[in-house]
Amino acid sequence: MVSSLVRYSMTGAGMTVAIYFAYWGVTALSVTPVLAIALVYPGAVVASYFVNRGFAFRSGRGHREATWRFLLVHTVGYLLNLGLLTLFTIVWSFNHYVVEALVLVLVGGVLFLGLRFFVFPLSSQKR
Repeated sequence: MVSSLVRYSMTGAGMTVAIYFAYWGVTALSVTPVLAIALVYPGAVVASYFVNRGFAFRSGRGHREATWRFLLVHTVGYLLNLGLLTLFTIVWSFNHYVVEALVLVLVGGVLFLGLRFFVFPLSSQKR
């Protein structure tokens, strides 16, 4: 699990930075923060499937079984991201750039647990 955590952290850091800069760019176009992350997040999910399956978790689980699980875990991450961003920026008026940076890290941790234990468990790891 430690090596998958290290690999996930490496790829996750890159994905998080890419998502954050895309989010920053979309909000710079006067798009609301919640709509911006709603637009950016799905594209990141597609890219992260292949990186996480092949590199971070080195899973041999078939696509048919892994894909629906992956989408379920990322749906939870997506809703968590939208919910926290809405709560902290719209309800409590915090700066959305700070909130989204923190939320991306929190959601990344939740995603790691879901991916490691539900989507790409150790039993599916290529030896």
